[in-house]
Amino acid sequence: LTQLDPPSVALLPIYQDLLQANVDVPFLHFRIAQIHLQQADWAAARQSLLTYQNTRLGRSDLGADLLLADLERQTDNLDASARRYEAILAQNPPTAVKLDALLGLSNIRRRQGNLAVVSRFYDDILSREPNQPRAQIAKLSHQYELGALSDAAAEQALAQWLAGKSPLSTYPELYNLVGALPATEQRESLYLSLLEAKPGNLPIERRLLQVIAQRDPEEARSRLNTVLANQSDPVSGYFLQGELAQTLGDLALASDAYERILQAQPNDIGALSALAGVRFQQQQYALAQRLYQQVLAQRPSDLETQRVMAELYLVQDQLQRGVRQLRQVQAAQEAQGVTDPAVSDRLQQVELNLLRRRGHQPYWERY
Repeated sequence: LTQLDPPSVALLPIYQDLLQANVDVPFLHFRIAQIHLQQADWAAARQSLLTYQNTRLGRSDLGADLLLADLERQTDNLDASARRYEAILAQNPPTAVKLDALLGLSNIRRRQGNLAVVSRFYDDILSREPNQPRAQIAKLSHQYELGALSDAAAEQALAQWLAGKSPLSTYPELYNLVGALPATEQRESLYLSLLEAKPGNLPIERRLLQVIAQRDPEEARSRLNTVLANQSDPVSGYFLQGELAQTLGDLALASDAYERILQAQPNDIGALSALAGVRFQQQQYALAQRLYQQVLAQRPSDLETQRVMAELYLVQDQLQRGVRQLRQVQAAQEAQGVTDPAVSDRLQQVELNLLRRRGHQPYWERY
């Protein structure tokens, strides 16, 4: 039973019964900690890991240190998580542990916005091990997140990476990339395989639900109900419910889901942004604008929200304001070395409409 990795939540009572029977298998505490992490029971996970580390086996097991670092990450203690990863690396660990620690630390630096450092981590790993599969998919996921790869390029690179990989490797970075890419029925079997390996992964469930909803809305609702019934975190469940409702055009249900999140977490940026999008779709522009402004108050450099704000101005016929906003977004992107044709094309289209409204004919239309 201790060889099952990751362990199924259904094994928790069996593991606990074995410990109560005084079975001398300290590693059971580690497996129990993994299950508690799946359940988002942070205190119980920490206690199980500390109990394991107090055993002779656990004291020398860097896997427990890795899991503690991941626990800190999941509870948003990013600095504490980074310190744990750095402490592991300072011990000159075995190659596999070093790779896990480097990738874990890179994820922390990514969340802290230190993207240049993250790129160096991946380049460093691949310079020594160019065929290291986890580093390959991690770098690919990172490049996509940075906007350095289009959807099509990322999908092609993902397909090449997956080719010949049997059994499927369930690296966290693979889940990140597949969950970030747009949903497509061509990847439905991949979604199912990933969920079989790690049930309850919400980004993958989200993509699978979007695919199912396109062909059978009722089947999608039924699957969503099953997912929510097994979801220990109601906030994550409401996000999933809201997104599916939007996919199905049920804006009232989507609104209710996001409002429930904000009742529990009034400053949740994801819920504020999602609810603003619903209000935009409902043509409640003033409400949408206030919600987007709340997002920007917390994340003033969020260029996507700034871009959506420009569209909000434009749909209300505030063309000058919309143009100024789009120019600001374009300038910020250029300062970051990013070229977004969608923004430049939209800006050109709006400026052209402004010229026509003023009675000017663009020079290229005079011939």
